[in-house]
Amino acid sequence: MDKPGYIPQDYTRIKVVESLDALFDAPFEADVNCILYPRRITGAFNDLARYLYDRRRNMSAREILQGAYVPEALQQEKALMLEDIERISANLTRNGAHADAQIRAETLAKWEKGKVPFSLHFDGCSNPKMGRVLCCYNDPVTEWARNEDIIHEDDEANRWKFRLKAGAPVYQFQPGDIWRLKSFHRGFKERDPADAGCFAHRTPAPTAETLDKPRLLLVAG
Repeated sequence: MDKPGYIPQDYTRIKVVESLDALFDAPFEADVNCILYPRRITGAFNDLARYLYDRRRNMSAREILQGAYVPEALQQEKALMLEDIERISANLTRNGAHADAQIRAETLAKWEKGKVPFSLHFDGCSNPKMGRVLCCYNDPVTEWARNEDIIHEDDEANRWKFRLKAGAPVYQFQPGDIWRLKSFHRGFKERDPADAGCFAHRTPAPTAETLDKPRLLLVAG
């Protein structure tokens, strides 16, 4: 399948597939560290994100979705997300990664103090063969960089500190895309994950317009 226009056409580390099932069947072969299922979605996902964010205090976002709490006007968006949860969880189980899909409704303001997600980083996962699965249902969507454009800084205080080469481009997925990224095993401490070929990504830095806007994400693996 051809790469969408927002992916460098000559970049071989991202493999594009045509379906959700194919997303899980494709291995991290050769230098591939990301399997991408490009998917366009329409709907009021900003409104659903706000609804879940405002009501998450007593229940998780997933519990709210699975209950009888979502307004009629947002039922189409709810149905799509519940189908994603079911199918992604089933595919992970089928491939030996017993990790349910979780839903996050969070603002960038939550992370502003630490700023860690705004830096390039690599994820840990429960099963490196499958990696981690992510989907953003509304903007701003996850950003990423090519591995050759990343520098591992020599920082004794933080051995997981990375930065982008001067002038190197940063790319971004689109709302609705589902991607499976190569990740290191949780507890992995002996090697640099960049050397292991993991996928470098980051949360977009907040702006005045996006700081308090809830993002709606699915995370699994």
